[in-house]
Amino acid sequence: MLKAISRILLTGFITLLPVVLTAYLMYWLAVTSEQLMGDMLHLVIPETFYFPGIGMLAGLLVMFIVGLLMKAYLVRRVFGWGEKMLYRLPLIKSVYRAFRDLFDFMSPKKEG
Repeated sequence: MLKAISRILLTGFITLLPVVLTAYLMYWLAVTSEQLMGDMLHLVIPETFYFPGIGMLAGLLVMFIVGLLMKAYLVRRVFGWGEKMLYRLPLIKSVYRAFRDLFDFMSPKKEG
């Protein structure tokens, strides 16, 4: 009986953990982008034009622009050179490579 209860609890935990972590990550990204971009936007636009959420929208716009730029050959080359430099730094290369491998694994594969 105790074994069945612990198995059910473990199943619930395994089911809820990805949902909770994803929701928290999205919350954290939204709050962080609002704080960072909002602070920068306060320097550029008047207070009357600022509204809550504009920092998050600006962060999404920056990500979109970076995504567009990464389609250009020259930008990809410059980014590649930057990555090569990161791969030469002792501690940073381990952390960066781990993140890069994780995101490469999660990114959709090109069929073709």
